[in-house]
Amino acid sequence: SWGGKPLREVSWGLAPHEMGYLDGYRILDPWGHQLDYRVEERKKGGATVRVPLQRPILPGEELDLTVVLRQPDRIHDSQGRKVYVHAGDYPDERLVSRAVLLPEGAEILRVSPEPVAQLEEDGRPLVLWRRWYVAGENAPLRIEYRL
Repeated sequence: SWGGKPLREVSWGLAPHEMGYLDGYRILDPWGHQLDYRVEERKKGGATVRVPLQRPILPGEELDLTVVLRQPDRIHDSQGRKVYVHAGDYPDERLVSRAVLLPEGAEILRVSPEPVAQLEEDGRPLVLWRRWYVAGENAPLRIEYRL
């Protein structure tokens, strides 16, 4: 709970290294509808993403949004395989749900830590994790695969 006033907008920060993710950035409500947003660049680098809500969220209500983005910089080649790594390292503590949709034809070789689910979506492997990160914690989520 954030206090006694209805919430009419949500916002979060983007670090300077996350600015490249804005190409193709989408924000979805719980029913998959795309929401409008604006990006305000900060003088010291990075930006703030602001999402006006279609209706106010009352104190005690929850709001679940999904951010869809491409992170090609998180994938590197290692010994003939592709490796996806997301380290965490958030500026504050938070519960993170992360879904990674791999390319069609990808064969998963190893996933760590154990995911909540490993599925297939339109012929593409999908890996889902949910974990709590404390501020600054570096606890990598990792997928090794080949194409």
